Amino acid sequence: MKRIIIKAIAMLTLAAAVALSLSTGAAAICANVTIDGDSFCVGQTEIINDTTCVPFRAFIEKMTGGNAVIWWDDEDETAYAEFDGITVSAKMGEHYIVANGRYIWCGTETYLSEGTTYTAVRPLAKIFGAEVTWQEQGLMVTVGNPNESLASGDEYYDAVDLFWLSRIISAESKGEPLEGKLAVGAVIYNRLASVDYPDTLYGVIFDFDNGIQFTPASTGSIYAFPTEESIIAAKLCMEGFIYDERIMFFCAVSIAETSWAGQNRPYLYTIGGHAFFA
Repeated sequence: MKRIIIKAIAMLTLAAAVALSLSTGAAAICANVTIDGDSFCVGQTEIINDTTCVPFRAFIEKMTGGNAVIWWDDEDETAYAEFDGITVSAKMGEHYIVANGRYIWCGTETYLSEGTTYTAVRPLAKIFGAEVTWQEQGLMVTVGNPNESLASGDEYYDAVDLFWLSRIISAESKGEPLEGKLAVGAVIYNRLASVDYPDTLYGVIFDFDNGIQFTPASTGSIYAFPTEESIIAAKLCMEGFIYDERIMFFCAVSIAETSWAGQNRPYLYTIGGHAFFA
């Protein structure tokens, strides 16, 4: 049986996501956030790209009952928190946070507003195992009680899947932006979810029965050590983030028109040096 994959479709490219209300000077829309029934940071929560963002420090303090060490590092422009043996970091401009060795997609970038670090509420709540619900009417976000600590990356990520996924992403797109790496990862996971392809990551990557999509698997370049960003992209995919559930093929832009995919599959978009197809 195919594994069940939790999918989150990226409706905007990373480039579009950076075009936030902060850069345009437009007033941010505030959400009404409650945590365990209590109103949280009234007037200080913002909706950016359909994502509710909250003050990093205030949220961590609320969820830990003030039992967290929280600090800001000017040199790497990152907010940090430590509690119960867990370290959380939210770096300015990144679209993910890191917690307990896990890379969790945010949907919009972490940013500073009037000296306060803001990041997406759902990834922060995930650290505590707290349920988050959204109610369109009244722009209401409800965060439940902390339930359990986030399992560590060493426990959560399957070592074999991470080995192969990070290497194929790196071999195919190490010169591409993070967006391009995530798109390559999405092709693999979309094939994994399809009945037309093998039901393991390794099987999909080394699938030669359906033609050769992943050339490095046949040439051997897949065995090169992956770049750091390729490992991050692999972990984001393994957390359940799928860049776009439609993409099934990709190729170099230079051969897009003459490739099999270019002549037989619907073109979706180009990211860096790759054209992607449904």
